[in-house]
Amino acid sequence: MASFQQSASLGDQFSSHWQASTADSNLTLHGFRRFKTAHLINLRYLEAEIADIDRLIYQLGLGLNIEPSAADRLGLRHARRDETPPVVEKEVSRELIDKIRRLLKEYDEAIISFSTIMSMDTFSLLDDEQQCGMRTDLSLHEMYKTRLLRVDQRPRTRQDPLQRSIHRLLRLCRYLRMSKSAQGDIEHTTTRTAPARTKGYWSSQNSTLIADAISRILVAALTAMFLIIPLATLSQEPRKGVQIAIVSTFVVALAGIVSVTLRASNLEMMIVSAAYAAIISVFVSNGPGSSEGVTYDALVRSSIRKHGRPKTPHRQPRQVIRNKGNTGRRESTDDGGGGSHDDDKGQDDDSDGPPQHEQDAASGPPEHLNLVTLNCWGLLHISALRAPRLAEIGRRLAALDPPPDIVCLQECWVKDDFRTVRRQLRHRLPHAKFYHAGPWGAGLAIFSRWPIQESSMVQYPLNGRPTAFWRGDWYVGKGVACATLRVGPDPDHVIRVLNTHTHAPYEKEPDDSYVCHRTAQAWHMAKLLAADGRHLVIALGDFNMLPLSLAHRIITARAPVRDVWRLLHPHSSLGPADHPPEAARNRPVPSADFNLGENGATSDSLYNTWRWTKNCQNRLRAGHACPVDPDAQDPRGKRLDYIFASTADGWVVESASVALTDRHPDLHVSLSDHFAVQATLRRHKPEGPERGPAHYDAQLSYFDDHDTSLPLSAYDEILDMTRAYTARERKQSRWRALHCYASLVVWAACLVAVWFSPRNLVAFLLMLLASLTLATGLVDGLLALLFFSSEIRSLHEFEWEVRNARRAALAATAPAVDNLPNNLTLVPSGPGAK
Repeated sequence: MASFQQSASLGDQFSSHWQASTADSNLTLHGFRRFKTAHLINLRYLEAEIADIDRLIYQLGLGLNIEPSAADRLGLRHARRDETPPVVEKEVSRELIDKIRRLLKEYDEAIISFSTIMSMDTFSLLDDEQQCGMRTDLSLHEMYKTRLLRVDQRPRTRQDPLQRSIHRLLRLCRYLRMSKSAQGDIEHTTTRTAPARTKGYWSSQNSTLIADAISRILVAALTAMFLIIPLATLSQEPRKGVQIAIVSTFVVALAGIVSVTLRASNLEMMIVSAAYAAIISVFVSNGPGSSEGVTYDALVRSSIRKHGRPKTPHRQPRQVIRNKGNTGRRESTDDGGGGSHDDDKGQDDDSDGPPQHEQDAASGPPEHLNLVTLNCWGLLHISALRAPRLAEIGRRLAALDPPPDIVCLQECWVKDDFRTVRRQLRHRLPHAKFYHAGPWGAGLAIFSRWPIQESSMVQYPLNGRPTAFWRGDWYVGKGVACATLRVGPDPDHVIRVLNTHTHAPYEKEPDDSYVCHRTAQAWHMAKLLAADGRHLVIALGDFNMLPLSLAHRIITARAPVRDVWRLLHPHSSLGPADHPPEAARNRPVPSADFNLGENGATSDSLYNTWRWTKNCQNRLRAGHACPVDPDAQDPRGKRLDYIFASTADGWVVESASVALTDRHPDLHVSLSDHFAVQATLRRHKPEGPERGPAHYDAQLSYFDDHDTSLPLSAYDEILDMTRAYTARERKQSRWRALHCYASLVVWAACLVAVWFSPRNLVAFLLMLLASLTLATGLVDGLLALLFFSSEIRSLHEFEWEVRNARRAALAATAPAVDNLPNNLTLVPSGPGAK
């Protein structure tokens, strides 16, 4: 009876401790660790003993079927029971009760001490008894030997509902794991010995960290989903109104979900808003749709109804067929340009074309040569209506009269656009080459009637800066696409074709930041043109220069080529009406028709709809015809696209004109922001009496009758420009290197300051500042170390070439002393001369 009363007394005492433990108020491992996690302390002394007793209390209470407290913060109702729970009479003893009371007392003392410490803003205690003894109000129990780090006054609670839900789930999994692991400790509990703790326990602090990581991953995944869905939707919808509605809906939806459910900070909302602002700017301002109610599929169907679907021959092996009316002629469809769309994939280089063109090459070189160059404005995601415009460009080139023999395209960056144009030109120009250069591609392509014997892509040593990423000149790797065409059976029956797109001018000279680079590119082009003087050399492209400018004079003086338009129209304009050399001629402002027919304006023409104001473009999208008065003044029109040709093998210029000026039949917009230049060359014998738009004999003797050498003042101008630009680049390199060193200092200072920051927001801003500073500093350091050093060395090479050419020109113009007359006396000059 006495033993039963003693057991009942122990059971009552145990029940009271059980209720206190399950209420999460005093002694449990969970409550202790919550306190530790909330206040960033590390009480190693109490943790081991509490962990053992905590697990024993759980199983004893479950074995006695004692109901937990109403709060049940430990989730004991979901805990797994042991098959053979421990016996209360064996486990609960006076020693256990005394040990629990001692732990409770020490636990209460720790709470009182930490409550005193928490009244301070920040504090830091070291494991030093002497230092702890200096402040009685901060002293802890000597056995704790604890280290306290920086703590703020406000309690650290979880505000994220999603994170709280994940934490509850992880806590349930933790209790299930603890119940399962306790089954192996039954025999230890029967012998009243504590089980050996061989593994680390899954603490509440670990659950908090895991819950925080999972919530962050879910936030990132949800944000990515809300970014991908509008991207996929906007790419299929060209109408601006629908695009704005889609973007606005997703912005509001994501902002509401993140702010209400996930409790995101203002910084996260700013990042989301910035991401959607970028989507709006790309897909709405420069997106594929610029005409209301017109979809791309509708445009394709309309073009097929109007022009018909091109018939694609099947690919067959090459064979020889002899017809009655065409003896010896071979016909085949085994060509890389005339196959189907699938055949074109991966065949961007030249491949064997239809044999009839091989027959043309075998019969001898041509007597006429029709050339076309066009900047087709084919930037991916930036150029409006790119795909339908490029398809129409291919159809217009195929329908030109006379049909072209060589076509050079610039700004054709998308491979599908190249294949589209190639399919349109496959019957007339079966040979083509798509040139690759730079991170984003050169955008250059050559289409030829004759096979391409050799090909190379020569990049310009000086071509903008990588820091001007919004302009993209450096990233496209601008250069010269070179091709050697076999036009006859003789080894000398070749034509060298050079296609280029030089650096764009973003300011007027001499204030243009890249005028030195563009001048160096013209010098480099002149060297390539002068490398072969025996064969016909043709240079086509968008040179981004004005007639008789320094770059223009370098090409015509340093290479044996002529500007075909200037040759036929020697009095054409030198630029727009406000260009100083053109304004000095005191000529009236040209009309739109005069600019096309006489001045050869291919850019900023009044006829080009892409140069119109926003109001005019909106009226055009609304369906208005918007005709242009041919006699209207066109002060901004200028010529940027050129064709240069040599006189080797008796080639002269027969005609030149501006082409592809009509608008798209369905979209009613210009085919590109540039117009094309078309020219016809013909082979002329000096003894022939033929005359055309220009005297052919005079063209062949052009270099004999004209002094095309570059004056010394031009060399001096180039040298002064190069020295000034080199000094500026050296200064830029020094400043960027200094920024790199300073960013390392700021980065280190921010990392140190984080440890002394009392608030999370300040610590986050310091880390953000450190990351951004380090990133920008490293970028500037790499630019100073790699790019600017390479650019300065290229400038030194260019300067040496110009100095050497100037020295040669000076030696050629200076009179030789040995050839002076004998009666000529050299009179000294200067201050010492008498």
